[in-house]
Amino acid sequence: MSGHEVICIEAPVPLTESLLADAPVLSLCPPALRPALRFIVSHLPVGYIFLACTQSAAPHLLVVCNPQCEHKLTELEPLVELALVSCPVSFTLHSYSTITNMLAQGHVYYSGCCRVNNLLYMKAGLAFPALSNGRYQQVLLAAGRFEQGIGKALSFYEHAASQLELPQRGLAAFCLHQACEQSFRILFLSLRGRELRSHSPRVLYRHAQTFAAFRGIFGNAPAEEQRLLSLLEEAYSGSRYDESYRIGHTDLLKLFDVVGLVIGRCCDTFSGFIDNALAGMRFES
Repeated sequence: MSGHEVICIEAPVPLTESLLADAPVLSLCPPALRPALRFIVSHLPVGYIFLACTQSAAPHLLVVCNPQCEHKLTELEPLVELALVSCPVSFTLHSYSTITNMLAQGHVYYSGCCRVNNLLYMKAGLAFPALSNGRYQQVLLAAGRFEQGIGKALSFYEHAASQLELPQRGLAAFCLHQACEQSFRILFLSLRGRELRSHSPRVLYRHAQTFAAFRGIFGNAPAEEQRLLSLLEEAYSGSRYDESYRIGHTDLLKLFDVVGLVIGRCCDTFSGFIDNALAGMRFES
């Protein structure tokens, strides 16, 4: 099937061979994904499993409970975490009603993920969820929202660049924090449709990894990653409230490079996701 394959867990999955040929490329995923998925569908009331997986994004599973599920999602999430403990793949768990409602509204993120050619598993007897005809309008709204938000991030970044060589580096550090915050928040808002109300780069970074492989962008070593995130955290509060706040020139230049990478990765992730969503509309037409 042209180098593509799907995981056959509960056969038959009611898709034609032409649609199976466009299934996700599982070579991008760890080998432990197969047994993990078998565990999930054997122990949880699952209706669908979708895999959002591209060359530029981290593998992410959307696990959707079946319509008859009576358990709270918080009760089931630990089982999914257990299944994926040896598998570096992120996941989100959703109720059947949430996903069908989001798709009926034309939600950009879920319309891009919950496509036939991202489907790994569908419980026998279920139909593929209906997609909204108004998705083009939702894509345009998301694109406009992202352009405005990333423009604010770039303005902060450019202002930081103009302050790098000044003796007082607090303003530059604050602008870099704001550029990083704005980039992560607008990515989440544009694709998920809801605001992440946090000023913490560490919190925003964790949420952003749902969309893209940011691993290593703050440093390949975990200690360096945490150090740089702490520098950004301190830049927000220290530069505003602490008159004794200082940051070294070397650290400031390092943050400047890292935040530039964050902005670029957010732009690439958004563009790739929108391209993927539009390709899905052409695929289904």
